[in-house]
Order: sequence, then C-alpha cells, then structure tokens
Amino acid sequence: MLSSLTVTVPAYNEQETLESVIKSVKTKLPSLARENEIIIVNDGSTDGTRQLVEKLASESDIIKAIHHPFNIGYGGAQKSGILSAKYDYLTIIPSDGQFQIDDLTEFAEWADGFEIILGCRRYRHGDPLFRKIKTRVFRIVMYVLFGITLKDINWVKLFKKEVFKDMQITSKGICVDAEVVFKAQRKGCRFKEIIVDYLPREAGIPKGDLPLNVLITIIELLILRFSSWKNRKKEKTLY
Repeated sequence: MLSSLTVTVPAYNEQETLESVIKSVKTKLPSLARENEIIIVNDGSTDGTRQLVEKLASESDIIKAIHHPFNIGYGGAQKSGILSAKYDYLTIIPSDGQFQIDDLTEFAEWADGFEIILGCRRYRHGDPLFRKIKTRVFRIVMYVLFGITLKDINWVKLFKKEVFKDMQITSKGICVDAEVVFKAQRKGCRFKEIIVDYLPREAGIPKGDLPLNVLITIIELLILRFSSWKNRKKEKTLY
C-alpha cells in the first residue's frame, strides 16, 4: 500500500463520463493508499462539467475542484493538478472512462523501485487506421528527437511526487506526456512499463485525435527538442 496518493482528473466537456470515473476512483483509493485526495481540473468546459465537479466536491472531503476560466489544454490541466498535489505519489486519470482503475493496484506494487510506472496499452486491433498511424509515427518521432524507446508514454502513469521537483512544464497540449518523460529521463528517473488493457469510450469525443491537436503536438515536440538543444549549448558555454 502507498503512503499517500493524489489522483488528478483533468476534464474538458466530460459530463457524461466524469461522475462514474470519480466513483470508481473513490471506491479503489482506500485499498491503494493510507492518505489520498482527488483533484478534478475542469479545463474551461462549456457543457455541464463545471456544475458536476462542484457537486462531486461538495459530496466528499477528499475531492478538490479546480476551474480554469477557459480551455488552456490538456498540458495546462495536468500542470494545475500537479502543482496542487500534496501527497507522495501522483497519478493522472482520464475523465473519459477508458482507464481501468484496478490497474492502479499493479502500478502500486512496483512503486518502491521506480520513479515512474507507465501503463502500456495492449495492441488495439479495433482502433481506427488514423490512430494506429498516429501512434506509430509518435513513437518514431520520440525516438528520433529524444532517444526514448518507451512503448506508450501517453497513457496513465504513477509518479513519485519528487519527479516534478524543479521541473518546468511548458506544454499546453497532449505533448505534456512527452515533455514530462523526457525531462524525467534527463533527471535519471527509473521507468517501469506494465502492459494493460483499456476500455472503449462510451461517450464524448476523443480530443487527442482531432487534426488540430495532432498538429499542435508535433509543433510542441519540435519546440521542446529545440529548447533542449539550446539549453545544453548554454550549459556547455557556462562550463
């Protein structure tokens, strides 16, 4: 069992699935950590998500609500949750209901030996062709730009909170996962990948597959790589 755990749940227009996700998390938490909290980050939703978040927070002392006045992106929502987390371990759960909460039990079993436990989704035969191509291209880009060979950096992870100490997160979109993994790798963090299944989305729209978000992710990855090269040149100049 973990000493303490913060579960962050970013939500953007997920009123149809959010409540069931939070109920599942609340049911699982007592068996995962001695102390726990849930932080729901409403990222400027335009449906009924804000009202639902307030309702859920009013019903439980362990639920904290954060509201962005407008949508700033998945990376910004993650950052708000990370900065507000107070416990030793942190995980970020999607609000669309596709993550199997029970997988956190296996994550926790490896927590002592690794700074980051990554869920690696089993090969998904039913995924649309566009998503399969996007996933393959993303893995190639991560290897070419950053030398990262992890199979699935965009799924749920369990972090030791210390991973984020002195880490500046700049990505606003779904590139945030790549940024965190890259910067954690440079800090010498240890990774453990665990093969997991995932659930089909029952409602809502998968925002990460929208062409605009894919384009933004590519741009952010290039900016991240360029910034890293630039900072290393500065370090070499100083020493």
